[in-house]
Amino acid sequence: MLLLLNNCTDASAHVARRFAGSHPDMQVHVVEHTFHNQHAHVGSARSLLMQQAALRLRSATDTSSKGVHRSLLLTTDADTRVNQCWLAETMAAIDRGADAVGGDIIVPSAERHSLARHARLAYALDRRYLHAVCRLESLLDPLPHDPWPRHHHNFGASLACTLHAYDACDGMQPTPLLEDLAFYRALVGAGMRFRHEPRVRVYTSARTRGRAPVGLSEQLRQWHRTTEFRVPSSAFHHRRCMAKAMLRDAMQGKNNWQHVSLLLRMNSYDLRSTASMFGTPELAWQALDGDARVRSGLVDSVQDGDIQTELGKVHNLIRQLDETVATHRAGRADDVATQRHATMAAAAMYRERHLPPAGSPLR
Repeated sequence: MLLLLNNCTDASAHVARRFAGSHPDMQVHVVEHTFHNQHAHVGSARSLLMQQAALRLRSATDTSSKGVHRSLLLTTDADTRVNQCWLAETMAAIDRGADAVGGDIIVPSAERHSLARHARLAYALDRRYLHAVCRLESLLDPLPHDPWPRHHHNFGASLACTLHAYDACDGMQPTPLLEDLAFYRALVGAGMRFRHEPRVRVYTSARTRGRAPVGLSEQLRQWHRTTEFRVPSSAFHHRRCMAKAMLRDAMQGKNNWQHVSLLLRMNSYDLRSTASMFGTPELAWQALDGDARVRSGLVDSVQDGDIQTELGKVHNLIRQLDETVATHRAGRADDVATQRHATMAAAAMYRERHLPPAGSPLR
């Protein structure tokens, strides 16, 4: 275990080394580092931590392809407690074919009691809403390596990847903000199979004063300040999932580019030309700024909505899709391959039925 203590002014190093001395079988390595003010942020710290861990791992790793693919880098935070099966479940996900794994990040009930009532409600609704969005994505844009059930977290409190995956995306960069999200995007952009594994769990603090200007602590603080909770609408997620699935199919030669251009509001030739410059649908989507294009195609009144209202609408969409999948699957063997085929076929039929006519506004 590698413990990076950056810009510490307390007794953290002493406590860590005392723990290492009393647990010699754990091989705890303590590294102290002080960043200059302009680089004293979580991005620099986590980037350095991952670099040091990768260097140590390379020196102790079998240089064969199998060794590099099996060697793991895992990162968490100082205010986070990992589940007792955290390492085992992460390794199991890798063994099932993942290149990288994100764990579910949970604020324990005891911690949530410190929050105002409306902030606790917002936290609970936000988890339910994002859980439902994940379900919708799994139906409209299913990924073989990240099947349902899954969660929505891909953040530094529980993030793991193989050494091969780390090298494939040129490592974690010292981004000042959201370095973990940038790393996740680099991984999927490089074609790595990222698994949002629900059996990998960590428990984190409900503090509202964090060192980073964005993240869970800032989100909790915002929920403390307001009782109005607005989120991207079900219509946005519906169109976004369809557009991403169609782009993925088009880049694999399985779909007409015209279908994607209708949802992204751009010329079919320009769309294909831009996408062809990128090796993966994820990179193409980022280059096209797909989320913004989908949002711009929605009238203002349906771009966002109250979280409880939109949660109900997402659930309605899920019910419709579940019924379509069940109908398509009728009379077939109920195994993983059949479910995958039924989901893909049902999603394709659903997308076809809900494509807007050319030139019409999306609503």
